[in-house]
Amino acid sequence: MKRNQFVCFFCSFFVLFLLLSGCKPESEITSSTGGNEENLSSSSSSYTAMQLPLSKRTVYVDKNLTSEKISALDKCLSSQSRKSSNTKISESLYKPACGVHTDAYWRPVGIYQAVSSKKIGICPSFDVVSYSKAHNTYGFSKACASSAATIDSAYNAGFGYDNIMYGIGYPADASNQVAESNSGGRHVGSYYIDEPVERSLGWDSYNTGSFAQSLSPKKLFLGSYKHPPEDYNNTTYGAFYSNILSAASNIYIMCDQYNGNWWGKATEYWDTYYNSYGSNKNISNWMSVTINNGTGEFCRAGYWPTQTASDWGSLFDHADVHSIPEVWLYAGTGNEAAVQNFCNVAWIKGWLLQKYQYVIVIWRCDNIPICTKCDWELEKGQWYVDDVQYTDSYQYMSYQY
Repeated sequence: MKRNQFVCFFCSFFVLFLLLSGCKPESEITSSTGGNEENLSSSSSSYTAMQLPLSKRTVYVDKNLTSEKISALDKCLSSQSRKSSNTKISESLYKPACGVHTDAYWRPVGIYQAVSSKKIGICPSFDVVSYSKAHNTYGFSKACASSAATIDSAYNAGFGYDNIMYGIGYPADASNQVAESNSGGRHVGSYYIDEPVERSLGWDSYNTGSFAQSLSPKKLFLGSYKHPPEDYNNTTYGAFYSNILSAASNIYIMCDQYNGNWWGKATEYWDTYYNSYGSNKNISNWMSVTINNGTGEFCRAGYWPTQTASDWGSLFDHADVHSIPEVWLYAGTGNEAAVQNFCNVAWIKGWLLQKYQYVIVIWRCDNIPICTKCDWELEKGQWYVDDVQYTDSYQYMSYQY
């Protein structure tokens, strides 16, 4: 078998013990079955994270891997397409007969799972991502809904009723909307009014308090993008919203200022909301799939030079600083690729786990005589990948620095 037949496929799966520039083509690779799926966080002191300069990938490298092998890997990966930026390599399984060496690694598959101590909700548009993918592929643990049909869609996708937040509009429509949310055996977990003061919906401390009390013990969230010290109707938005929040113990406020403005960045808005309304009232905030991605690809232009769309990573950091255990993603616009990028950032920041597949790699050396010319540990002989076996064993892992 020729060495150059092996190049493309093996490198696309990040095998870090690369000795030659050749691998078996995909059509010749076998798969093995068996194993199980584990839900755990894996780490090992024998690996170190490294940013490869040519391919611009973060990989987990055995600390004993030589610089020559790392350089060869980087050169190969720089010519390959990829779906994920991180791969963890396991230690060698064993060193059997002469001329054969077996290794294994964990390959990320781009499927995520919620972390038990943190929750990420999503308000999606069907042309961006479906409820099913949001729950089963991207690891969202909560979803918003605005009708009986969308409640059913979210529930059928795997979101429990307690993890569905239902949108409320004008006060005159609220009772009918609540009735719909609880019809036919449905019973959503919480309710949300989007920017009731900013949009002049007619909610004040009296009717909001009465409405919240009728929902108790379920939570009622209010969205707002106004800076609390900003003037409003002979008072400030902060004072007006604080008055509403004090009307019932189950009313909470969420910041949905994505851009930031002359008052500060989006992260500074989060700080101000937390400090102005209190840790017991500001227990969740919004991010945007198109504005806070940090790449500039979708970021909406601001009206002022100081409008800065803080990136997802910075907002996750702020949530951690303030011990906010829940965030929501607005995905009414954008595309699924942006949702996937968001989840990768959430994984890096410790808000999601990512699913990895166990892959076995068989190396061979044909130098004659094999037992004296081929030695993996001493790097003697010309080793090539003879087989790559994809098992049915999976683990959910946290990001490892």
